[in-house]
Amino acid sequence: MNRRNLLFVGLSLGGLAAMPLRTLAILKPKAIAQGESQNHVTTHVLDMMMGKSGQGMRIDLSILEGDRYRLIKTFTTNENGRTDEPMLSGNAIAVGRYEMMFYIADYYKKLGVQLPNPPFFDKVPVRFAIFDAAQSYHVPLICTPWTYSTYRGSIGGTAKK
Repeated sequence: MNRRNLLFVGLSLGGLAAMPLRTLAILKPKAIAQGESQNHVTTHVLDMMMGKSGQGMRIDLSILEGDRYRLIKTFTTNENGRTDEPMLSGNAIAVGRYEMMFYIADYYKKLGVQLPNPPFFDKVPVRFAIFDAAQSYHVPLICTPWTYSTYRGSIGGTAKK
């Protein structure tokens, strides 16, 4: 990726970050837009290099127990860059510290992207806290092989019900 492309990606991410949340609401899955009431933990991968949703990315969800993270479940994103089901929902959500491990190098290798050896980013851990088990948490990842960004989204859910 040359400097011009890197600058473009940075400007694009900055523009996305500056958008009001109501503008981003167009990305809502149908189930959430129709008022799904159950609390849940969700994610969404946006591939800024390819300009599309990150289909086929592995994500491990873990919970911090003592000083180590314990794997809860492994997911693979669907054609919309989301998981087919919430990562956690209802009574499975507990107050605590969690980690989503995004396997971005594997994802880009599957797409045929030439990466350095070792890749600049291999696995990206996103650590977050659930402080109210009655709330929903959406933790999206925006990425390229050279950069990533995340935030607590106000949207979430799954692409399919």
